[in-house]
Amino acid sequence: MSGVGYYDATYVPIGSSVLGVLYEKFVTAPAAIPTSVKVGDTAVVATTTVYADSSKAVVTGHRVLSYVVEADSANNAIVNLISKASNAANQPLFTQQSRFRIAADGTLSVLTIDIQYSTTSTNHLIWTKS
Repeated sequence: MSGVGYYDATYVPIGSSVLGVLYEKFVTAPAAIPTSVKVGDTAVVATTTVYADSSKAVVTGHRVLSYVVEADSANNAIVNLISKASNAANQPLFTQQSRFRIAADGTLSVLTIDIQYSTTSTNHLIWTKS
């Protein structure tokens, strides 16, 4: 599966698509990624509207992308990237949480990816680094 990112003339992301799967457009431009964070920081990075195709005639859902910085150890923290998707009736479809350990020097290492489906499925997928 491959996708396409769409940008305006100043390289601000405006949307993305995956052929036959989704076409989404940012409601507003995504927030800038901060240059530093501390435990307890949280923010909504972007909100998107998901359409059936590039005609944008039929809304099929919405997605909210956010993060929260969680405690880990004296020199590290956990950055939890959260994606919540809902259908056009605002019923939740899934929540994906991707957790990364962030070191004091800013390096990231993936810890887990957890996807919990709802409404149309009860699947729960968890990936952990071995």
